[in-house]
Amino acid sequence: QASGAAVLQKWNPPLGGRGGRQRVFGRLGMFVKMNLQDGSGESGADTGAPSAKAFSRHHSSWSMHVTVTAEILEIPSTKNHTATLVGNEFYVFGGYDSQKNHNDLYVFDVNSMEWRCPNVRGKKPSGRNGHTATLIEGNSQILILGGWLGNGPLAAGDVHLLNLSPLSWVQPNFVGEPPGPCNMHTADLVGRHLLVFRGGDGRAYLNDLHGLDLDTNSWYSVKTMGERPP
Repeated sequence: QASGAAVLQKWNPPLGGRGGRQRVFGRLGMFVKMNLQDGSGESGADTGAPSAKAFSRHHSSWSMHVTVTAEILEIPSTKNHTATLVGNEFYVFGGYDSQKNHNDLYVFDVNSMEWRCPNVRGKKPSGRNGHTATLIEGNSQILILGGWLGNGPLAAGDVHLLNLSPLSWVQPNFVGEPPGPCNMHTADLVGRHLLVFRGGDGRAYLNDLHGLDLDTNSWYSVKTMGERPP
């Protein structure tokens, strides 16, 4: 086998939930799961090689891709990382490997099914898991919010921006009251507004909704009608 070639294996779909992040890659007609770990227990990730699992809608079959580049780069097996689709590539950040949180950035090319570890300027965010990573600003930035750092009683509430060209970590200049500590939350882009449903803060589950206006770079509390989800 040539160096750097992807190994293709048939894979049976899991019966239960598994760790990892998944996205639909429509142009290839594939459902791609960035499965950097294959364990579902709370004890953490397993020690298997990182893999990408893809479901072909055309052939109605699953396949698992284990690449040589993943072994060369020594990509850790993690859970609760993020995988953000930008064009033909997934930007994978953070995660927990049962021993520590990670803060490295890896990029997976869906066309070549290979990994790379790019050089990123600026100061990295602290290692974390359970954060969110949302593509914003005309697909030019990824916004990292919150997550569990493991060094205190509460989750993180910090915000970081990853500029995609050139690749660099920068600190945003947002005003207003941010959501606060949040872990296992959601952060969805709706038009020019990022809506954050807070998840938990490390002590309790929360159901407050916050918004970030990307035109004014300001946080605000979202007023809603009806009964909130628990």
